[in-house]
Amino acid sequence: MAKRSSAGSHIRQGIVIPADECYDVDMRIDYKFRKLISQYVLLIALFIIAFLSLCGCSGDARPPGADMPVAGGAPEQSGSSAGAVQNVTEPSESAAPFVFLFMSDTQADPLTGDYSAFGAMLARAVADRKPELLLLGGDTVNDGADEDEWRAFWDAAGPALEGLAVAAAAGNHDNKTLLAGQFTLPDAAPEQPGRGWFYSFDMSNVHFIVLDSNIMGAAKAEDIAWLEADLAGEAAASADWRVAVCHHPFLTVIASPKDEARAQTMRDSFLPLLIEYGVDLLLVGHQHNYARSLPMRGSEPARPDSTSARAGESGLVQVMVASGGKASYTHDARPYLALTAEAPNYLALSADFGTLSVAAYDADGVVIDAFVLGPAAPSRSQAAETSGQPRAAETADPVGAADLEETNDG
Repeated sequence: MAKRSSAGSHIRQGIVIPADECYDVDMRIDYKFRKLISQYVLLIALFIIAFLSLCGCSGDARPPGADMPVAGGAPEQSGSSAGAVQNVTEPSESAAPFVFLFMSDTQADPLTGDYSAFGAMLARAVADRKPELLLLGGDTVNDGADEDEWRAFWDAAGPALEGLAVAAAAGNHDNKTLLAGQFTLPDAAPEQPGRGWFYSFDMSNVHFIVLDSNIMGAAKAEDIAWLEADLAGEAAASADWRVAVCHHPFLTVIASPKDEARAQTMRDSFLPLLIEYGVDLLLVGHQHNYARSLPMRGSEPARPDSTSARAGESGLVQVMVASGGKASYTHDARPYLALTAEAPNYLALSADFGTLSVAAYDADGVVIDAFVLGPAAPSRSQAAETSGQPRAAETADPVGAADLEETNDG
């Protein structure tokens, strides 16, 4: 080992080297050493590159879809404990299914004003199903203008709604202005509702269309034009699934002259657009029953002689739910009904690229009904030549336009 002498010379193997020669010697030694190290580094790098090539690996370790936003992140908080619905780009095919709930007529029995049973059902549904969105089909409270009743609703439901995105349709018991202030609704929801309450939004791979059935009995040209423009737009065309929500049914389950007249106008004026543009599912409330229809083509059920939706039948399926404490109505026999139930209930829906799975549960979490829409057809923009036919429904066993004003009958 060399060491520096006090005279400014190197001592190596007993020979004293003058100080003015030391610099040249050191440079030659350092150059050879650096050259040797560089050669070793180059050999190691070549070995690593060859090894990665043989393994078929790349330097990008991110999983597929890592750059895409993930639905169900922490929603924005504004004005209430429920989160805002975000427009989310479609997930990668390896993403988990998008889960959402549908509840309607969550109002309490007007004699008691008690929302505790609904709150318990909602809490269980959220804990069991882990949804990213709650859709409300109208009549959230019995008197939509009563702030005390809204407080009772929030006392019971607030903990389960914390951080959960919410979108709501307007029912005949709702005060639209007060309803708009209860939840952080999608950006497209009317800030000053006025008379109409029509909007749409996108979440994951689903396009949601929210309709105001309180005024659809009038079949106004501007409302029909809005629906067609939305369904013909890029958001609806590129979605894997299209789901429409309103309060009043297109197909009734009880005899009510006003409901029947409204439903007939809705079938004549709005349903053809839902069919033409390939809407997959129609979610409604109002008549306080669970009721699933047979698939509809045009304005009539696809198979009026069937007792269940059969594999391979195409058409738009209507599902009615009733989730609150108000008494159930006794339904009539209707040839277009596949299944009915009268206990308080809700839907849990799971959407992925191949299927839209739908299950109805009672307050105890017991399955009432279940069916699957799928396999998913191409989005309408990819299948214009197929006329946007809705998906087939498969059962999963256990499982004249009068201007009808808003009233509180139901």
